[in-house]
Amino acid sequence: MLRCTVSRRISRFNFGQPDMYSGFKGSLFVKPTTTLPDTGIHTSTLPNGVKVVTHDQGGATSTVGVYVEAGAKFDPAYAPGMSHVMRFAILGSNFHNSLFQIDRAMRSVGASYNSTDVNKRFIGWTAAMSRGSYASPLEHLLTCVACPRLSETDIERFRDTMDNILEERRWQHPRDYCVDQAESVAFNRERLGSPRFVPPFANDASSAEKLLNQYCSYFLPSRVTVVGVNVAHDELVANYNGGPYPHSASAPHHAGAKPAQITAADELKQYTGGRDGYEQEKREKEMSTKPNMEKETIAAIAFPSAGLDSDLPSYASTLVLRELINVAQQDGIHYLRHESHCGGRSFYRPFSTAGLIGITIRDKPDAVYDALKTLVQLNADIKDLAAAKVRAEIAFHHDHLEAQKDYTNFLVSSPHKVEDVIAAIRNVSEKEVSRAYDLAKSQAPCLFATGETMKLPSMHQLLRK
Repeated sequence: MLRCTVSRRISRFNFGQPDMYSGFKGSLFVKPTTTLPDTGIHTSTLPNGVKVVTHDQGGATSTVGVYVEAGAKFDPAYAPGMSHVMRFAILGSNFHNSLFQIDRAMRSVGASYNSTDVNKRFIGWTAAMSRGSYASPLEHLLTCVACPRLSETDIERFRDTMDNILEERRWQHPRDYCVDQAESVAFNRERLGSPRFVPPFANDASSAEKLLNQYCSYFLPSRVTVVGVNVAHDELVANYNGGPYPHSASAPHHAGAKPAQITAADELKQYTGGRDGYEQEKREKEMSTKPNMEKETIAAIAFPSAGLDSDLPSYASTLVLRELINVAQQDGIHYLRHESHCGGRSFYRPFSTAGLIGITIRDKPDAVYDALKTLVQLNADIKDLAAAKVRAEIAFHHDHLEAQKDYTNFLVSSPHKVEDVIAAIRNVSEKEVSRAYDLAKSQAPCLFATGETMKLPSMHQLLRK
């Protein structure tokens, strides 16, 4: 993991070496030695509409994934968090194997598997194992997507799990938790405001019947993408076609499907600034990890931004703007960039044509209160552009390319190539960053805070000062 400052990161790598993912010159990263050649990215669409994307880098481990365009923004209004329930229900069992059999088959080849959410657009299931052992895990993933059981008893077993996942996120990853909640505040009662996790009040809203309706509407083959890293493209297609259960849009349960026609054109219009949300929590008592009972507050302040599907210069300049904000927050001085460290750190959550950029801060209540008075102004100094571009390139590698699971997420969601994004980051101009900054400042920010929040002012009060 690259958890050092920019200066240390740069010193560890040689400039002018070929990139480990795209082969272009001048990357900060050195291409590792492999026994097989990098065959590049291959994409094809099968007769039933399923899209297959592969990138065989010649590595020793493979990662395969099945993604469906049925993320949080497609959740029905009566069941917020349904996509998260679906992530568990799909892998719970199918008409071919039980949960125990699926788990045993995965473990028999040393595969680790999990579900994921990508930009509130896709939900997916990935498995990683040694090269050449992916056929069995892939078959189970495909079978779960093509013919899930969605058993009521299985879903009921996960009710407590859903609540626990949300609570653990609040306690162990409070910065991410605040950003998750800030999304719902900034896009309140809009599709982008749908929660990524199951809120407690909606724990019982996703019944087996409702999940089945959602499955029939959105799990059409044309909305499915199969991704493989360090997998031969033709071999992956052959394994898909050889699956025990075909996936067809003409099947009775899909034939009458009427998925909501959602376009990304109005995503920025869904944002409404000036809102805030608070969750009072006595963390020193609940967590029992503070022997001196010190109080703390965690807050996320969010501004509108461009999204992943925006034009490439807008996306790249937003990545650079995030690092400009980090430089202003002196984030590089924290040599231990852990979740628990105090102070400010920027974040960027892209959707399709819109996103959120902002700052999370974790500190004592009085320190957070004082900091928020400044953070609402979103300070960033253009003179630090050169350093911000280097940091943005490193952050892009860390977020999307270092782990194969993250890279599969990138392959399924990004309309841009890796080398194009890197080149765009390096070529970001002051004018482009200023445009991204102006977009963020075009509307009032939104705020969400947890921990000790009784002393925090409302967003209206902060903007008035």
